[in-house]
Amino acid sequence: TLNEIESKKMLAKHGFNIPKSFLVTSEKVLEVAKEICYPVVLKAVNSDILHKTEVDGVKLNLKTESEVEQALSKIKGIGDYFLVEEMITDSVAEFVLGATLDVQFGPTITIGAGGVFTELIEDKVTFFLPVSEKHISRAIRKLKINKILKGWRGRSMGDIDSLIESVQNLANFVESHSDSLVECEINPLIVRSFGKKVTIADALIIL
Repeated sequence: TLNEIESKKMLAKHGFNIPKSFLVTSEKVLEVAKEICYPVVLKAVNSDILHKTEVDGVKLNLKTESEVEQALSKIKGIGDYFLVEEMITDSVAEFVLGATLDVQFGPTITIGAGGVFTELIEDKVTFFLPVSEKHISRAIRKLKINKILKGWRGRSMGDIDSLIESVQNLANFVESHSDSLVECEINPLIVRSFGKKVTIADALIIL
């Protein structure tokens, strides 16, 4: 099981956009937060914990040095290392994008509403590889969250082209690692306004 930063770096080699980040000990957290520029995200890194939010190991939208200090004091006991990361503030919608290997049918890709909505509304579609751009576009249109991408109630439109490209990037990643991949989950995958790259906020890869 790869940790978050290892997973992100692996996916970045296949065209995914990842936030600026540093993996450091607690002594370096304030220094790198200043280098990234506020607001930032602070996450405790522990190889025994796959889902950091379940142990309150993620602190979002920290805007000052004081807020980072307070957040660090609350999660210091969870891990020995900490991921300090650029906070993506222009999110239009959050998606979950994942891949698994089905023993009967081969690799499958799932896309749907992500973040806190992943289990709440179960808005997702699954398809087999290979997959075309047309197929991906049609699958996204079936999702309830697609209404938000189109500019729900006057909000910014999401960059659907970049989202489609991300699915294709994941398909390429799966094909490149078909001999070793068990599972890959990107959640949330942040869709930003039109013209901006879809960005990985968290990822987990099991080989």
